[in-house]
Amino acid sequence: MRSGVRILPDGLGSTGLAGVVTGPGLIKAVTLAQNQRQPRRRDLDGFKQRIIGALIIVSLAVIFLPMLFDEPHQARREQTLEVPPEPEMEPVEVEQPREPEMPESEEAPEIPTADEGEVERDGARDEKITATRDEPEPDPVSEAEPTPEVEQEESGALRGAWLVRLGSFSSRDNALKLRDSVRDQGMDAHSETVENDKGTFTRVFAGPFVDEQKAVSAMEQLESEFNLEAMVVEGEE
Repeated sequence: MRSGVRILPDGLGSTGLAGVVTGPGLIKAVTLAQNQRQPRRRDLDGFKQRIIGALIIVSLAVIFLPMLFDEPHQARREQTLEVPPEPEMEPVEVEQPREPEMPESEEAPEIPTADEGEVERDGARDEKITATRDEPEPDPVSEAEPTPEVEQEESGALRGAWLVRLGSFSSRDNALKLRDSVRDQGMDAHSETVENDKGTFTRVFAGPFVDEQKAVSAMEQLESEFNLEAMVVEGEE
């Protein structure tokens, strides 16, 4: 009768009566089974990682791809935007304002201005002068009328008074026109004739005035009215 013990090759161990492997053979069998399972686990882990990586890539593509495709479309829209042409405007004729017609009025008398070559000016304002008032030439009268006495009375009336000298003219007619124009302004005016080495001149004065301040005020008014340069002088004491 044979026993139930069987020797396995390469020292795999022996089996008992029930056919169960015992000893070193059992250890090798278990180790072999574990080694066969490990590649499967590694393959399974690698497959899971690939799936996770694929899901991440798909998610990123879903997020960024629309943005990449939208920018070129927007750029194209901006490039193809057309500006409508400006509407043609018909030229509008604008009427020029008409100058108002001024009613014909009497021509103002020409005010003579003193030419530089014809004017004799004194440097100081406090110059004392002796002026005689020009009166219209009287009709011929008897020789007994004392003309020098009249001039003396008029000269005496200017003592202590203030005058505005408007200028000296080589033309007597121009001087008389200025004198008459000043009288038309409501001021008293007179002229006098003087002679010097340059010739004969006619001076025009406005006044007399009782004080210097009134004479200065009248001078400013006459300078503005007749566009000339005047000066205030004092009559002979």
